[in-house]
Amino acid sequence: MQRHLFTFAILETCIYLSAAWLGVGRNSLRVVRQETDVRNGSRFCALEEKSERKRMKTAVVLVMVILLVSGLANAAPTEASGVIVPDYTVNISQQLGLMKAGNFVIFDIEDGLVQVKEEYFLRPEDNFNENNLEAQKERYEMMLGRLHNGECVYVMYNILYLEQQEGDEAAGKTLFILWSPDDEAPLEEKLLYVSSKSAVREALFPSIDIEAHERGDISYSSVQEELSHHFARH
Repeated sequence: MQRHLFTFAILETCIYLSAAWLGVGRNSLRVVRQETDVRNGSRFCALEEKSERKRMKTAVVLVMVILLVSGLANAAPTEASGVIVPDYTVNISQQLGLMKAGNFVIFDIEDGLVQVKEEYFLRPEDNFNENNLEAQKERYEMMLGRLHNGECVYVMYNILYLEQQEGDEAAGKTLFILWSPDDEAPLEEKLLYVSSKSAVREALFPSIDIEAHERGDISYSSVQEELSHHFARH
């Protein structure tokens, strides 16, 4: 609401400045014509009208800048890279963080929007034991099987890990993966996903993120090791 009020205020200011500048321009042109008639100096008239045209062009540029600032003020922070993370995508990510480890969502970018491509939410009838490490590993590897070599995606995965100290309880954390395969994904697509990563990560707010260009980067053992290092530092 505050963002919209701010935008309206800027637009009102823009209209006011436009009217003021253009009004001054018309009045000044009348004065120029009157002075020209009195002085009968065509050169003076030409110079003044040229100056006035330049002044009016400056007014137009000023209006365009104000409109641009207005648009940026009304934009979500995630739009900085040119990609937008809509509320629905953010809500799905927040819901994921409240679920059991083993749930995950795959996102892609369509028409400039980060959208849910696939949801893999555990159901009560699955009888999934989130504290069973072997079951968690199988579930994670199932997610890896959904990643294709020819396309980039983002993944939010609620992953289970054991802290370094022996005897600690298992804990779940949201893992954000940028899957951008080196060999087969189109270059333009890879650039889009990599350049948008920070903005998307900021919107989805995971516990940890990993950028993967080959499957070895996100093998179950590699991710568990990265989790241990990350949370040992924090």
